[in-house]
Amino acid sequence: DSQHVAIQRFLLDLVEIARPGGAPDIGLRSFGLLFVGDADASGVDVRVAGWQTNYAEALNPVLPNFSELVANDPKQIVRHDNFSAGCCVFHAPGQTTGTLEDIVWPLLQPQISARLSDAEKFVDTHGVAGSKVASGNNPASKKRKSAMTIAGQIDSPGCSLAVVLRDTLHLTDEILTADSVCRMIVDSCLHM
Repeated sequence: DSQHVAIQRFLLDLVEIARPGGAPDIGLRSFGLLFVGDADASGVDVRVAGWQTNYAEALNPVLPNFSELVANDPKQIVRHDNFSAGCCVFHAPGQTTGTLEDIVWPLLQPQISARLSDAEKFVDTHGVAGSKVASGNNPASKKRKSAMTIAGQIDSPGCSLAVVLRDTLHLTDEILTADSVCRMIVDSCLHM
């Protein structure tokens, strides 16, 4: 997969900057990496195992314990000297599979339920068989992603879901900090 190859190259370059020629006394003094992704249908453990398999060799000179990477636990950040790595794997609350949309949807629901319902109906009507919304690895997630993007156009016309979520007034700090999954994600980032 070309994405994994590009990430491997980046990590190899980063490690070379951190330890030029393997020298311990020169180079980048520290860095922290945070791997972020969806569990999807395969699950949290499979996502983490994929990162370990794909990137442990590249990171070994600075993080020889990268194979101990654990998802979604800010107390389990992998550390060696001044280098660290952690990971957040998005999944449905109480499950080991799912996506970011499974986290965000219930947070938006009380705020804009009518808009989300109408957007969902639109996707159901126009997401015909064979479309990317109706097929693939996780059609329910794609449907929610599409519906949230459509519903967000009222506040952020023409924007992607990333921008819609970033700029929405419906996911306040109070809503996000009250959610245990969101707090865990923030804690993981802060402990890098």
